Amino acid sequence: MALVIVLLLLALLTTITVEVLFRQDRFLTRADNLLQWDKRYQYAMAAEVVAQQGLIDDLQDDQNNNALVDDCVEEQWAVQLPPTPYEDAMLSASVQDLQGRFNLNWLITAQGDAFVRDPEAIDRLTRLIELTFPQETDASRLANEMADWLDSNNIVDGVEGAEDADYRNRRTPNMPAAHESEMRALLSFQVANQPQDSMVWGLFTALPLGTTLNVNTAPPQ
Repeated sequence: MALVIVLLLLALLTTITVEVLFRQDRFLTRADNLLQWDKRYQYAMAAEVVAQQGLIDDLQDDQNNNALVDDCVEEQWAVQLPPTPYEDAMLSASVQDLQGRFNLNWLITAQGDAFVRDPEAIDRLTRLIELTFPQETDASRLANEMADWLDSNNIVDGVEGAEDADYRNRRTPNMPAAHESEMRALLSFQVANQPQDSMVWGLFTALPLGTTLNVNTAPPQ
C-alpha cells in the first residue's frame, strides 16, 4: 500500500514538474518574441527618422538656395542608406516617392457627391497593364473593372466592367481606393495572370484624389 502511494505521489510530482517547465518555456518564448518584435519596430522607426531627416535637409538646401527644386531620384534623399551594423541587426533605409507611381484613384473624378469614371485615366492604366502584366491578361477589362470598383454607381460601363452583381462574395466599395492591393480583388484578376515580378506592384499606388504625378521620380513605363 505504501509503495502504491509513493508511486502515485511520484507520478503527480512528475506531472506538476512537466507542466511547470512547459509553462516556463512558453512564457520565455513569448517574452522573446515580444522583445524581438519591439526591436524590429524600433529599427523601423529609426529608419523612418533617417528618411525624414533626408527630406528635411533637402527642403532646407532648396530654401538656402532660394529655389524649390523639383524632387528627383538623383537627389540625396533618394539615395538608399547602405546596410549599417547596429547592435545585432543591419539597418538600411530608402525613400520612395509615391507620386511617381500610377494612382489608381485617377480613374475617377469627384463631381459633387459622386465619383465618375475618367476615360483618359482608364486608357493610361490599360496601356500600363499591357506593358507590365503577362500577355494573357485582358488589360482593358482589368482597367475597366478597377474603374467600376471605384465609381459611385452600380452600373457596368460597357461590356468589360464589373459591379456588385458580378461578385459572389463581396461588394464594390464605390469609393476611392485605400491601397493598391484592391486590384487583387477584381473579378478578372487571377493568380495565373498576376505579375511574377514584385517590382511591378511598385508602379501602382492609391493616393487622395487630385494628387498629381511627379514625372521626375516616375519609372520609364
